[in-house]
Order: sequence, then structure tokens, then C-alpha cells
Amino acid sequence: MFKIHDIRGEYGKDVTPQKFAVLGSAANLFGKEIVIGMDYRPHNRELSNAFCSGFEGEKTSIGNAPSPATAFLSRKLGLSLTASHNPPQYAGAKFFRKRTYLTEEEMAALKKRFEETRTKPAKEAPASEEPALIDEYVNALPEFKGGVFDLCGGAACAVKEIFPNAIFSDPDPLFQRHSAEPKDDTLAVLKEKTLAGVVGFAFDGDADRVIACDAGIVLEGDVVAAFIASGVLKKGEKVVLSIDCRQEVFDYLAGSGFSVITSKVGDTAVVGTAVKEGAAFSAERSGHYSFLSHAPNSDGIYAAAALSGTRAGELAAFNKRFRNVTLIEPTFVKIDFQKLRALIEDKEPRELVTLDGVKAVFDDYALLIRASTTESKIRINSEAKNAELAGKGMALAQELVKKCMVR
Repeated sequence: MFKIHDIRGEYGKDVTPQKFAVLGSAANLFGKEIVIGMDYRPHNRELSNAFCSGFEGEKTSIGNAPSPATAFLSRKLGLSLTASHNPPQYAGAKFFRKRTYLTEEEMAALKKRFEETRTKPAKEAPASEEPALIDEYVNALPEFKGGVFDLCGGAACAVKEIFPNAIFSDPDPLFQRHSAEPKDDTLAVLKEKTLAGVVGFAFDGDADRVIACDAGIVLEGDVVAAFIASGVLKKGEKVVLSIDCRQEVFDYLAGSGFSVITSKVGDTAVVGTAVKEGAAFSAERSGHYSFLSHAPNSDGIYAAAALSGTRAGELAAFNKRFRNVTLIEPTFVKIDFQKLRALIEDKEPRELVTLDGVKAVFDDYALLIRASTTESKIRINSEAKNAELAGKGMALAQELVKKCMVR
């Protein structure tokens, strides 16, 4: 059930109360005081009680809450019981420490302690209930000025009263009415509403991501990041973007006077880089946004509030600045990335970045070849000014990947 940045798996198979009792004991490694929040998945209360039976310190539950609220309240240690956008049979957990994520090294230490801990029975040991603590998070949000908000039946429903106009605002633990993954083919109702002159926002299952919609168009997260930076940040401030954001967006922000820093994909990596570099803002193409002056974690609700004063049509018009074509091809193979880097270096790219896979910028196209952190596959992105050039880049990338395959 241990992933690089969180805990996640099928309930009853990968994730069980017995394992969470051991996990609670292992978490004593990080302190003696924890705040616990959870999305609406059916087994979270049981998992919370099991975790608390192993955790020896002070345990405070805020009940159902978005992950960013739990993170905001985690001055010492926080635990959000959520499997985010995964199907309803999944369960999971995200840890926070001092309002930010556990590092990869801390997660590895937690896993090691978990493996060294003897099996514990999952006893009833509930945390003390203090749901009113969530008001501290709500009061720290910017004012919501307008817009329509698709809560997708997820954890954002716990604070539905703060949204001026909310849809799918009743908890849907099994996601029968709406997918927990907000994307173009799951947001038909929201897209239709934005055709009536209003900007829309949709949250994923635990509300640490937000997807923006304007004039019936679902916008990519990197374009929204550029819009936020242009409207909110000061010139010269540092912005961290995940490596999978379009080169066109990197170039736009650099040309607009911002210091743009590349990070590995993954909200933990992106936010960690932002903290290390003293950045004001960080973002991922998938819709993770972090405003560092608020808290060093991804917060879809805060981002939606910050954008809620946007006039209808503004985002759609801004989106037209970005005309590049991006082709994306997944392939289920393993490759030798050192060999790939050497082969790409021989092609003499204008820019080469190797912190997460290989990104190469040529005159005609930009290529990104990286391994998925959640599946055994390689993702290939080819970006160019038109489909023909993007196709040429993709053909080159696929040829190089084939030469680097390992069994």
C-alpha cells in the first residue's frame, strides 16, 4: 500500500484496518500530536479508529474535510484519509508535517518502521472530535467572488457552504453520480453552465486539485498556472512548474519576467522544490497549485477562490495564446534512461533536463520521455507549433525508446 508519496490501494486487499493499526504505531516516529481528516469513502472511520489504536499521542479528528484543510491544520502532524480520484473500492492516506508533505525520505522511513513493527490488533480507539477546527482553514481562504463550483461529490462537500454556487454538492462516497476525476469527459454539466457566462471550477476527490472551465472549455493546468502568475504574482518572483508542463508555458512565463524553475512531477516534489527555492507559487499540469504564502501544499479550494473573480471569457481568451500541439503516447515498456540520455545528447538539443526522465528542447519540437510513478509505463510527450512537427518529434522519441528497451 506504500507509494512514493502516500498510502493507497484496494480496501480489504492492500489496505486493511490491521495494517492501519501498524501504520499508526509507525507514525509515532514523527511526533505525539496528530490532526486527522477524511473524505467520504465508506471505510475511513474504521481506518481512522484502527490508526488511532496504534498512534500513542494526542489524536484530534476534524471529521470529513478536504485534504488541504487537514494539511493547513497540521502544524505538527496531519493525516488525510483519502484515495483522491481513485475508484471507490480504493482507500488511502496522505501525511502532512508542519503544513507540508512528508518527503520521499520521510515516507521511506515510515515504511521501514512499518515493516519493523509487529502486527497489532485493530482496536476501537477513536480520536477526540473537533470538527469546528476546520473554520480556521475556511477563514484563511480568499473571498469567493463568483463562479460555479463542481464539488464532484467529494471531500469539498464538507465545506459546501463557502461556495456561492455549487453543483454535485452532496457527498457521493461511491461516486455514482459523478467521477472523482474531473476532466473533459466527466464535466459535461459544468461545461454547459459556463456557456451561460460564468467561470467554472471542479475539484478532485480530496480537493487538493482544481480544474478550471470557461466558455465550455476545460483548461490545462499549466495554462491556468500562467494565468495566475500573470494576474497575481510580481515580476521577478519564482514560479515552479512540473516538468510535464508545456515548453510554451515555460517560455511565456520566462518572457513575462518570472524566474521559472523545473521540478519533477508530483505535488510533493513540486512543493518541495518551491520551498527549497523560495518560490511564491508552484503548479502542475494536472491542476495542483500551491500558494506558498498561504501554506506549502497543493490546495484546489484556495486556487479556486483566488480565481473566482475572473470574468467569463477571460480564461478562454488567455488560452488562445497557447497554440502548440502536444501529442501524448503511453507505452508499457521499461527502458534504460542513461542510454536514452546519451542518444538524445547526440542529437544536440537546445536544452536538456534529466531530473525526471528526459526532456529535450529542439528547434522544431520539445520531447519529454518519463516513467510513470503509478504504473509500469513510459509517457512520451511531443510538443510543437503544429501537428506535423509534433508527429516528427513523436516518431523520433518512439525510435529512441525502442533502442533503449530492456527486458
